[in-house]
Amino acid sequence: MVIKKFFTLLALVTICLTAQASEEKLGESWHFDVNILRDKKRTKEKLLQDGFAQVDIQSFKEDVKEKSLTLQGLFLERKDAKATIICTHGFCPGGKEKFAPLVKLVPEYCNLLFIELRGHGESEGPSFICRVKNYGKNEYKDIFGAIQFAQSKTNNKPIVIFGWCSGAFHSATTLLKMEQEAKTANVKGLVFDSGFGSLMEISQVPYLHIKNSYTPSLFVKWYNGDKKRASQSYMCKLTYHCILKPLMWGIEFWTKPSIRKREPQTNLYDKIGQLHFPTLVIHAQDDQYAPWENLKKLVDAIPEKDLWLVPEGTSVHATNHLKVKEEYKDKLHQFIKKLIS
Repeated sequence: MVIKKFFTLLALVTICLTAQASEEKLGESWHFDVNILRDKKRTKEKLLQDGFAQVDIQSFKEDVKEKSLTLQGLFLERKDAKATIICTHGFCPGGKEKFAPLVKLVPEYCNLLFIELRGHGESEGPSFICRVKNYGKNEYKDIFGAIQFAQSKTNNKPIVIFGWCSGAFHSATTLLKMEQEAKTANVKGLVFDSGFGSLMEISQVPYLHIKNSYTPSLFVKWYNGDKKRASQSYMCKLTYHCILKPLMWGIEFWTKPSIRKREPQTNLYDKIGQLHFPTLVIHAQDDQYAPWENLKKLVDAIPEKDLWLVPEGTSVHATNHLKVKEEYKDKLHQFIKKLIS
């Protein structure tokens, strides 16, 4: 009996030490170093060293007269892969390099395709002002194009769409449109991380981002890298309220009518019940850009879903993969295994 207890205790200690070593290894990877992730050029170089290839992706054309845009992507094709994960980013900051942590978080039997939507980064598309006015109108064509690319490159292996921030909104919109138009593609499911239910909700985000992130970053060097002190400084507040906020009001005055006009077609709240793809919803209770109390109504209406609500005090908007990386990895592995088993 004593020997049995000894070996049981030894096994538990071994498991704990193994788990700790795994967590330390994951945490020590450059893929989670925010100092590197903030530098798009440096991150891209490291992803290319990881085996990614830069690829051109053609956006989907609904008719022959429409011009196709060339989008930029980073594609990691893994040996004996069983599926491909297509990743779509948010509005700002938006870019394919931001998905670098997923290299360590998704199963190793999955290819990865990080795409840059129209007008973002190195992709073709409208200038910033025009992109803002027409935001959400054509992004589904970019995701269609990425799906077609993945199908051609992987001999139609199963596909999982992954989106965070407004990218989650675009991804859900794309899958709804696929169902509506009966488009055939081997898409198995959706990961909806820190998403929104409407364009009007997304349109409020630039105010918060400029106030909370962009403006303090202009002065953070003056305060030895202390972002909190920079945000509370007189110069930071003056710059935001006297220069940037009035500028945002002008942009909003020009863009809001167009966004509001499209709202009946793009609002997900009354359409999400038609989404018949398994969906993993990941959302932080402390998400200040996409408040959970707003999104709960949307999530409740998704027919087939797994919900992971990250507890208060743990994470904020679109940082779950950095704040709770071990659990994030487990949730993705479980969901993807269920989709393609």
